[in-house]
Amino acid sequence: MQSVLTTAANPLYNQIPKPIGRLEPPNAECSALLSESAAWQKYCAGQPPYSFQSSPFVGMPPGGRQIQEMSSLVLNGPFDGTNQTVLTFRVPVGYDGVITRVINVFTGTGLVEGSGDIVWRLKIGNMYARNLGAVRFTYGSMTQPFEIPGVGLPLVSGQLVTYQVAVPAVSAIGGANPVTICSIQGWLYPRKKA
Repeated sequence: MQSVLTTAANPLYNQIPKPIGRLEPPNAECSALLSESAAWQKYCAGQPPYSFQSSPFVGMPPGGRQIQEMSSLVLNGPFDGTNQTVLTFRVPVGYDGVITRVINVFTGTGLVEGSGDIVWRLKIGNMYARNLGAVRFTYGSMTQPFEIPGVGLPLVSGQLVTYQVAVPAVSAIGGANPVTICSIQGWLYPRKKA
């Protein structure tokens, strides 16, 4: 049964603009989103671009390699709340991966956990990672990283992973060594066609 909204019986039907000619080619940002969307649709449809005995999200598959990226940034004021990049990592072409653990810590003084004095953000591709897009608490430590709940965060070949930090103008952080340290850990595995 056809909807009334999509038939000529609807008085507004003839007022709906119809496509004319061809669409403009997508710009670089749209192309990146379309490419990333296609890769995620394979995951969501249960058709991952790999074939292993067990899921690569449970453990590192044969031929996999560890991810242990870490970087730091000195946080000297004045602050204005803009995102500053602490760490970047690009997934090598031909590999997919999983982030299983993260670290975001501050070594200075004045940080009140949860206050928003510092906000960490983990960006994967063009989107912030679920539950890691506005972190107001220290996650993990140098000796014990924070475990990502569930099966981790999937990574797709060629994606850029960025750990950012923002410090608002009203923040009271400081100290002799005001440094933030961020780390991502997990594994990469070669992409295999099913």
